[in-house]
This record gives sequence, C-alpha cells and structure tokens, in this order.
Amino acid sequence: TTNLTILRREFHNPKEVLEEVKRVLENREVDYITFVPNGEPTLDLRIGEEIKLLKEELDVRVAVITNGSLLWMNEVRKDLMQADLVSLKIDSINQTIWRRINNPHPKLNINKILEGMLIFSKEFNGTLITETMLVKGVNDTIENAKGISLFLSKINPNKAYIMIPVRPPAENWVTAPPLEKVVMFHEVFKEVLGEGGVEMLITLEPPSFKISGNVIENLLNMVSIHPLKIDYLEKILKDNNLNPEVTLKRLLNENKIEIVEYEGTKFVIRKH
Repeated sequence: TTNLTILRREFHNPKEVLEEVKRVLENREVDYITFVPNGEPTLDLRIGEEIKLLKEELDVRVAVITNGSLLWMNEVRKDLMQADLVSLKIDSINQTIWRRINNPHPKLNINKILEGMLIFSKEFNGTLITETMLVKGVNDTIENAKGISLFLSKINPNKAYIMIPVRPPAENWVTAPPLEKVVMFHEVFKEVLGEGGVEMLITLEPPSFKISGNVIENLLNMVSIHPLKIDYLEKILKDNNLNPEVTLKRLLNENKIEIVEYEGTKFVIRKH
C-alpha cells in the first residue's frame, strides 16, 4: 500500500456493521466472523465495539487477523481482548528483515511491536495463532527460524502457521523459498511448539480433511501441512496395502510431491 498510516479512526458505524453481518448470515452456521479487511483491522477505532456487538447480538465467535503492528497501544490490546481468536503476523524479529518484507510505516519499531504481542499473549484468554510468510533470500535462514521460534516460545501460540507466496505478490521480486527451507522452519518451530503446534500453508487453497477413504488423497492433504518422514509415509502406504516404492515413484512423476532433506532425514512434502 502507498497509504501508510498508524492513526486509528472510525471507518464504519458498529450498528451498521452488525446489520450487514445479520443480512449476510441469514441463519447460516459459521465457525467465526472474521475481521480481515483491506488494510489493518486494528486501525478501526471502533473494532472493539463491533466485536462486542457481534458476539452479544448474534452469539458467534469472532476472529481478528492482524499484523500486530499496533499492539503496543493499550487500547488496541483492550479491543482485541474481546475476540475469541487472534492471528498475529511474525515474519522476523530482526528490524531490517521485517522492514524489507512488510514495508511498514517509518515510525513503527519491531521491538516495540513484539513487546506488545508478548503483553497481549499473557493477558489474552482466547485462541492465539501466528503466521510467518517466508520469502526467498530474505527471511528463510536458519537464524531467522531460530529467532522467531525463541519468540514463539515466549508467547506460546495454539498454532504457528508457515506460509509461502502462492499467489501473485505485490512486489515482483518476491518468490517462494525452496521447500527444504520450509521443512527446516517446520522442524525448528516444532522443537518449541510440539508436533501439533505447527502447520504449513503452502498450497493455493487449504486441503479438505473430509473422510473419503482415499488413502492417497488423505496423504497428499497431510503432507501439504506437515512434512512427513519418508520411512513413516512408506509404513502408512504398506499398512494400507499399497506398494511404497511404486506409489511414491508415481506421485513424484505426477509432480504431486517432492522429497527434501533436512539434517540428514528425508521428508515428503506436497508440491505447490
């Protein structure tokens, strides 16, 4: 964006927001009503009122996807306390790298933002998740992975998501890192958050996990969010009466998977 601002202001009347959501829902069941506008949602001065109204009037859970850039403000943290789920963006804890990726307002400081995130994580009683977008040659190093994982150990999110650019980016120099780097981040984060604490979002659309009985499709869904050790995947195939060597060779030839190596261990990952 060229419209850089850290000044909070009113964008919409909360009651009008409520009425519009009511109209769209029309008695449909939803997991969350999510604030993810064309910009940073916490710039909305009345987001706290809107969250409160939606929860009280519609009896729904509310989520907010934020870059966290204003969490150093007490009033922003207070507004988000009312949400049921908050997603924070953490691409790096290094000021230079963070600026390179996010092109933030010049008055913003990553250390101040991280401090605000830490305070918020200690006070927030809802579900806290994080998103880390990896960009080739910018923040895809082992040093950056360890730096972020150290911070994750302090805020202890329910889940950390690792992402790569899968759609045309705003800057034409932005490209996805090699899948080996993605696996590396997954393993570094897993050391801090545990096996179920990390997921990858590296395909164009998230996978469906409806039970279908299709072993291959279920495995492809699995390796799109978690890299699987090749010997473990081979065991699953064998247990389901599939020839591991033939099946893996076919999936590789169909360009559906890739085998990558991290610290001497081979992993299977879904190609994006």
